[in-house]
Amino acid sequence: MEILHATWRLHRCSLTEAALNPDDAEAMASAQATIDRARANARNSLHRTTADLSRLQTERYIRAQLAPEVPETLVSHQAIAKTLANETRRRLNQRKLDDLDNFEAIFAAAEFQQGEAAPCPTESHPESSPQDFWSPLQSKPSFTSPPSHASGG
Repeated sequence: MEILHATWRLHRCSLTEAALNPDDAEAMASAQATIDRARANARNSLHRTTADLSRLQTERYIRAQLAPEVPETLVSHQAIAKTLANETRRRLNQRKLDDLDNFEAIFAAAEFQQGEAAPCPTESHPESSPQDFWSPLQSKPSFTSPPSHASGG
């Protein structure tokens, strides 16, 4: 509503300015100063209210993106989003400090935690060729007979 009032005041300033009598310089200067003050006041009001509207719309959008199922509250979701972003940035920086900033490092750390710290096949035999990779697959596996205590169906 305030945006409409400010816009209307700017319009009235323009109309009043157009209706001034240019023949009376002293009265015109006085009226022009009054019109200029009213115009500046209306522009400041318009600027302030549009900034408030933009902030509220941004809050509503962020609220809908972060938690659409949460009812609207008086919490600053921008502050929450900023805090979440800072926490994510902190975690990423910590991963970089721990040398976990690429897939290979994360994979190796996961293997180490599981106790399977097996080296990557390409790292264990860097001189091996693609033919060496296929050779175990081409050989026939040897099967042993199942244990005697296992009976089939």
